[in-house]
Amino acid sequence: METLKILETEGLIELEKKNIIINSNQKLQGTISISKKGDGFVKLSSGVEIFVPNQYTQSAIQGDLVEVRPYGVGKKRRLEGEVTEILRRGRDLYRMIVTEKEPKFIFGKLLDIDGEEKEGYLLRKTILTDLQEEIQSGDVLIVKLKEETEHEKNLYEVQFLRFESDTKEDLDLMRMLMKYNYNILYPENIILDLPEEVDESTVDDWNERVDLRNLKCITIDGEYSKDFDDAISFVEEKIEFDFTYISRMFLIM
Repeated sequence: METLKILETEGLIELEKKNIIINSNQKLQGTISISKKGDGFVKLSSGVEIFVPNQYTQSAIQGDLVEVRPYGVGKKRRLEGEVTEILRRGRDLYRMIVTEKEPKFIFGKLLDIDGEEKEGYLLRKTILTDLQEEIQSGDVLIVKLKEETEHEKNLYEVQFLRFESDTKEDLDLMRMLMKYNYNILYPENIILDLPEEVDESTVDDWNERVDLRNLKCITIDGEYSKDFDDAISFVEEKIEFDFTYISRMFLIM
């Protein structure tokens, strides 16, 4: 009943005695989660979830920002609806393992996606001839969904970016970054207003810190390094030694 009151406050439903009237003109936005059965759960900003049956999720993928139209209350007294539009994909990049090569298409399975199995396909004419021959079944490609095309359910046209093996970075790390849509490059549009020097006037919690600037350190970092992250310092105190690494202190007996 508490959930129904929240929905009534948001203008999604009207409660008339034992009847629940759905305002079908309402379209809401939220992030969708997809179950293994393919059903969707769209979480609204209020915390309320709208259940979206498998056949009404359209081409939504786990984590997408979608527009959903509520159409009724189901048997479990939960609000149900349908996805009307994919507003923004939850990820920029996807991994696809090649499963089949045809004269006009290259098909593959999209990896690291929750819910039902999803496939991607490349138009051969969008790839250089040499690359078409180089791509083989079992290869893992890094691809991007083509947003300007209509996608069938669980089948998506993709754009080839590169082979997964082309990166010099750790593959497991790159897979995690892609799955959760993190970028390893620092955004150029973020400007940090940091002080040139660190002292009492520029650090709010100065009194809560331990001042170790009087310690002499040995470092393997270069003369002009601005990030001394490989430095040690020893201080003899009776029969104990304080071992300092960067700005942390450990006691060695």
